[in-house]
Amino acid sequence: MAKTKRSFDIEISETRCRSCAVCWEVCAPKVLSWKPPLNKAIVKDLAACTGCRLCEWLCPDWAIVVRPVVLESSEALT
Repeated sequence: MAKTKRSFDIEISETRCRSCAVCWEVCAPKVLSWKPPLNKAIVKDLAACTGCRLCEWLCPDWAIVVRPVVLESSEALT
């Protein structure tokens, strides 16, 4: 049986994001950051995402979607 590695895809709607900073403040592994000059949320380190979805749940503008991506072990190594 092949081992699986879980990773996550994070989608951020730049048009919905109001730069409130909630997402990057609640993200413990610091996956999210901001992009000047408007300080819109961006994904800084996707590999560090634990999939807790706090950023998605606490975003007041529904600008973030976190989706699980399951990779087979042979895909995860490449």
